[in-house]
Amino acid sequence: MSSLKVLANAVNERVDLCIQSLESNEDIDRIFERGFPDGSSNKRVRWEIFFHVINHGTQHRSKVAMMLTKLGYSPVDMEIL
Repeated sequence: MSSLKVLANAVNERVDLCIQSLESNEDIDRIFERGFPDGSSNKRVRWEIFFHVINHGTQHRSKVAMMLTKLGYSPVDMEIL
């Protein structure tokens, strides 16, 4: 399996675990605090993080599709619905 597929599978597993950790509708509105090595941190509501992950993934898929198309290997239809 290619390293890209391995990485994609690992990311998908982490996303699945995060979604499975939600036990109620209220969990999506809970604050998530992320700590950084320098001691600083930031806080976000979980739904904001999910929204960012979805949006960021869309950006990456479009860039990969553009590169593949330029190389003559168009990914064809990438629509979810």
